Amino acid sequence: CMADFGGFEHNLQSLRVVDKLEERYPLYDGLNLTFETREGILKHCSRTHALQLESEEPNGVGARFLRNERPSLEAQLCNLADEIAYNAHDIDDGVRSGLITLTQLQEVPLFDAYRSAAQMEHPDLSTPSMQRRLLYEAIRRMLSAQVYDVID
Repeated sequence: CMADFGGFEHNLQSLRVVDKLEERYPLYDGLNLTFETREGILKHCSRTHALQLESEEPNGVGARFLRNERPSLEAQLCNLADEIAYNAHDIDDGVRSGLITLTQLQEVPLFDAYRSAAQMEHPDLSTPSMQRRLLYEAIRRMLSAQVYDVID
């Protein structure tokens, strides 16, 4: 839908919201966030968008992408946390929408390992009426394992 307008980049739009669209203060637009917070919101950026940001704010959040630098450790950690959460919610959304089934997910070794462990610990989750709880428990275990991997 946005192809005729240069495309759509979610993180760039989020930065636009906090920098320009929010109207909380009488003297300026935006939320007056720190560089580090804005950098964390942006997370990644195409060269085209980085050049656009750099022209609007020299040596600002777009500059590090042009220099091929990485964001702060805090921003990287938030990015990982977002990715873990998005993936878990995508699984739940896929099942709820009917695009994928629990049976199909059992063909994915990573997911199936957590599903199997949940069923072994809670045999009652095998019944048809408990399938939603089985899905949630498998996702919860998968999320926990990913979080502990990041911590390690």
